[in-house]
Amino acid sequence: MKPENLRIIKGHGWYKNFVGHVYEIVEEDFIQEAYLVKTWYTTEDDIRMKLCVVFKEDCEIEISEKVVQESDY
Repeated sequence: MKPENLRIIKGHGWYKNFVGHVYEIVEEDFIQEAYLVKTWYTTEDDIRMKLCVVFKEDCEIEISEKVVQESDY
């Protein structure tokens, strides 16, 4: 089964510059009405994972073969 992902459709908070990007959902937060998503970034020596929150009103859910991260751009 393919992982569930979300596509950011509106900018808010940290992801306002990443509208259109797709992220893998790690967990759903029912209290904040948000998703915890997996992101990453690169340093000189390493690739580092980071978990970030995306509000449900700012995204749509999809099943995707490839997850695009900001490090792909």
